[in-house]
Amino acid sequence: MSTSIDTSGSTGALVANLESFRAAYATAQRPARALIVGATGEVGQEVLRSLLSSGAFEQVTSLGRRELPADIVNTAEVPSQTQFEHRVVDFDHLDRHTAAFKGHTHGFCCLGTTRAKSGAEGFRRVDHDYVIGFAEQFLQANQSGAEPLKKPEVLATTGSHPTAAAGDLPSNNLYFALVSSMGADSTAFFLYPKTKGQVEEKLKSFGFGRLAIFQPGLLMCDRHESRFVESVVIKSVRALGHIVSTRRFAIPTPLLGQAIVGDALCHPVATKSPTPQVVVLQNNAIMDSLE
Repeated sequence: MSTSIDTSGSTGALVANLESFRAAYATAQRPARALIVGATGEVGQEVLRSLLSSGAFEQVTSLGRRELPADIVNTAEVPSQTQFEHRVVDFDHLDRHTAAFKGHTHGFCCLGTTRAKSGAEGFRRVDHDYVIGFAEQFLQANQSGAEPLKKPEVLATTGSHPTAAAGDLPSNNLYFALVSSMGADSTAFFLYPKTKGQVEEKLKSFGFGRLAIFQPGLLMCDRHESRFVESVVIKSVRALGHIVSTRRFAIPTPLLGQAIVGDALCHPVATKSPTPQVVVLQNNAIMDSLE
């Protein structure tokens, strides 16, 4: 069942600060290189396309459990200065693939499954263990002389109201983006939001120069796998969109991909940040970032 998705909108988040992004990494003599996992998923492939087409990264590396379908890469307009590589890895033994992690400045985690598809144990393994394992390997392979500095600055969902966070963290010059979910809460009763929230809390302790946590609502997309109930909901949301705004609880996956890469371009972490920064972007804030 196919659902037509409107992806019209500004691409300003991808181009607004491209030159300053390039200049920041050139000045620091650090080529910007992106590492992504989950590129076969609906969100991940849009992030990968945006990474490749942005022209901001010298190297884009994808890690996955299987080969990457050719159409995902072929649909992107890849500038000649951007090199792309996909590597098949064993997520249960990421420590065997340390070479694949080294030399990257940006990490993008788009891993995710569902309890219905993988069962409770399989869901927990992918959405918790694999996500944290990827972040740990990325950090260990690329941090350079991290030192305990100031408390992390945790920004509100609009990115405008900083609040205090407990504990001193080691700061580094790495950017990390996590695709989480609306309603993520480490204290939740239900498995899905609780797992998502626990992962968020764990990653906040890693001291990334900037950790961007995206909490999108309903993902508007044409899924390769059949999800009847979800397709019905998407159709309902599209119909509702003619009456009220849906920007608080739904987003087309191409726009989400643009917003994620746009955040990285607008916030270069070319040098070590004196204060690790964490920003949590909910659905409406993600949409706002594209305007």
